Amino acid sequence: VSILVLANNCDDGTAELATERARRLSNVDISVRDVSLSLSASFAGPARRLAVQCAIREFRAAHDDVIFSSDADAKLDPDCLVRVLAALARGADIVLAKHKFAPDPFDPSDEAAIELSQRKTLWRHRVRELVETVRAGVRVPAHDDYGGAGIAARLSAYHRLGGFPPL
Repeated sequence: VSILVLANNCDDGTAELATERARRLSNVDISVRDVSLSLSASFAGPARRLAVQCAIREFRAAHDDVIFSSDADAKLDPDCLVRVLAALARGADIVLAKHKFAPDPFDPSDEAAIELSQRKTLWRHRVRELVETVRAGVRVPAHDDYGGAGIAARLSAYHRLGGFPPL
C-alpha cells in the first residue's frame, strides 16, 4: 500500500502533520503534496484528479493497480479496505465505500447537530432509493451518489471512464 496525501488549500497544518506522521511510519510508503488550487478548481473533482495523477507518477502505478480516494472528514469502517479489496478480487472494477462523517475538531457543532446531519443523509439516501425504484419500475438497491468519501477503482477502469470529472 502506498499513500498520497494531497493537502489542497489547507491552512491548518495538514501537510506538516502528514509529513511528520509519514516519517514515523517507515514501513508504509507515504508521500505528501501541499497544493493550492485556484478558487475555480478547488473542488473535489479537480483535487481527486490531481491526487490520482500525482500517485500514478509517484508510485509508478500499473494498469491493474487500484486507487482508493477518501475525504479527510470521512470516517470509514476499520475493515473498509479489506472489504473493498475483497470486492475487487471478486471482479469489481469500482467500489464505493459507505462512510460516516467524522466530527471536525475545529467545528463547534454539538452532538445533536452531527446526529441531525447523519439523519438527513440517511433520509436523502432513502428518498434516492425510492426515486430510482419508481423510475426503474423494479426495486433498485440503495446507493449514494452525493458523497465520494470512499472510491476505489482499478486504474484501467478509472482511465476508461475518463478519470474524476472537474466537478
